Amino acid sequence: MGVWVEMLDKKKVVNGLANLELPFVDDVGRKLRTDPHLFSGYWRAMANGVKGSNVANASPVMEPLEKLGVILVLPAVNNENEPATHRFLSPVVIANSELSCAHEHNIISRAISALKPADWTLQTKGTALEEIVEASLVLHAKYVNDPTEKSVGPPLTLEALIKRLGGQLHIRVPSTTVVDESLLAVFSRDALNEVHVTPIEAFPSVFYKDDAQTSSTEQDARFKKNIEVLETPGVAVLSPTFSNNEGCDRIMVCRIEDTNDVALLIFETKQYFTARTARATTTTKSSIKKKAMDTLEPHLKCVQHFNGTKSIKIRRVCFVHCNAPALRKKRENPFDVAVNQNTFIPTKSKEAQLHKITQALAAAGCTTSLHTVWSEEEWLNLLDCLYFVVPDIGDEPLHVSAAIKAKKRVVRSKHTKRRSSVRRGLEYLK
Repeated sequence: MGVWVEMLDKKKVVNGLANLELPFVDDVGRKLRTDPHLFSGYWRAMANGVKGSNVANASPVMEPLEKLGVILVLPAVNNENEPATHRFLSPVVIANSELSCAHEHNIISRAISALKPADWTLQTKGTALEEIVEASLVLHAKYVNDPTEKSVGPPLTLEALIKRLGGQLHIRVPSTTVVDESLLAVFSRDALNEVHVTPIEAFPSVFYKDDAQTSSTEQDARFKKNIEVLETPGVAVLSPTFSNNEGCDRIMVCRIEDTNDVALLIFETKQYFTARTARATTTTKSSIKKKAMDTLEPHLKCVQHFNGTKSIKIRRVCFVHCNAPALRKKRENPFDVAVNQNTFIPTKSKEAQLHKITQALAAAGCTTSLHTVWSEEEWLNLLDCLYFVVPDIGDEPLHVSAAIKAKKRVVRSKHTKRRSSVRRGLEYLK
């Protein structure tokens, strides 16, 4: 990592990662060709929360990787503003084509490819972020409570998974049916323990009450397709293909241990709002609420379908909005939830609609929660080391903690800004 940044500081042209001539790459490459699962212990520990961060000495999983020089040990602060230590797989290792024989490379390579657009726009940056979030979700689904590995630590519950990936919780509306979130999170995998991304036109659906272009026949067809996909035993991560699928970019489908219950973690990562036009504008507080409505309103029909008659039940839904540049400086609540009361502020606008739809979901037996991923710690929990290749969105970088800023000033000549430097380096690959 440091070698890469130093070369950029010297303004030496970098046409590709192979030009970096990193001394450890050849050695790591030889080990990977012998053992493609060399990094699998890291990803398994990441997914199950047992990397051994915030400790002075490396864990048994991290120690051999640290000796190889592929682990970054960085100071930070946690969500309680307390000093912490993080260990991450180096972004150079993630992106280097010389190390493509790593078992997880096929999961990550699509996200890395999305970082090389012809032109950086709100849309292309948003697409790159979608792919990075998808890679993280697939890695989590692949390794959370991995049945092939019994020594990764205590099993991960649904509650713990939501807390880690969902960022800041703003409101949780419990259902009339008790959902035991202390049960284990379970994901569908094939015979080789692989997780596959399932493309789907629209989820829950693209629906505008005053949009004459979307016929009821089209809506019915999309709804039936959604039902079929959710009934498929092998589904774990969904990827809507419609560009105007506002409010829902990736969906994690999680089974709840020893039950027929399903939890859906819905991630909205678009950093723009298109409404019913082709013009993209920066996301605002109002548009975040509309995105939540565009997701939850049609989702109610899906919940009622399954929870009324079908064998599987959708008992838990999390709507997670990732990063709004216009709001993050103030840490403004986009859902107008009363502070420390877990209730919506009385209003006649979108908040009242959110209250109404979440109450309807609760009556149908589905607990709903609204979240945001804004701070650096929340992004690190969601993406882990993939965070360092996230493109800057909006007019300024994502929130960076004061402790890390101070550290950067000390070691700037070696590392510069962690994530931004990696992105700038990848731009040389165009």
